[in-house]
Amino acid sequence: IRASYVECTSLKSWVSADELADMALFLASPAAAKVSGQIMAVDGHTESIN
Repeated sequence: IRASYVECTSLKSWVSADELADMALFLASPAAAKVSGQIMAVDGHTESIN
């Protein structure tokens, strides 16, 4: 199942828990103070999954 999922992503990679945590930490940091109303997709670019 995992290989089939990865094959459908543009980046051909699985998103790790660390990568998700990195995004959460960024959004909770002062560096993201001006980020608002955005959808941050951390999914390996899964646009081709049906």
